[in-house]
Amino acid sequence: MEISKRGNTIRFIGMILIAAILLTNVVFAATNYGENAGTWLIQNIVWIAGIAVAIIAIKLFFSGNIIKMLIVLAVGGIVIFIVMDPMRLQTIGETIWNEMTKAS
Repeated sequence: MEISKRGNTIRFIGMILIAAILLTNVVFAATNYGENAGTWLIQNIVWIAGIAVAIIAIKLFFSGNIIKMLIVLAVGGIVIFIVMDPMRLQTIGETIWNEMTKAS
């Protein structure tokens, strides 16, 4: 009996979710789960985004999609740049808005 690719993917995602739950169990030990989860996510979002970009880029590299891999790396770099300091996005948005609404 052969296991389909979809089954393997579902099992892989399940293993990742279980690992995430086990690794973050200490984070949610206190009574304020929402605040603890938010704090943990803010502290680790750069690493999460970096790992996601790396996994996708490696998969595309080994499947021979070099152009798609370069696009993922470029967009991922922009996302990580913004995620590192979310105020940059606000600054960029305000600058664009000010330039668009500037009186002639």
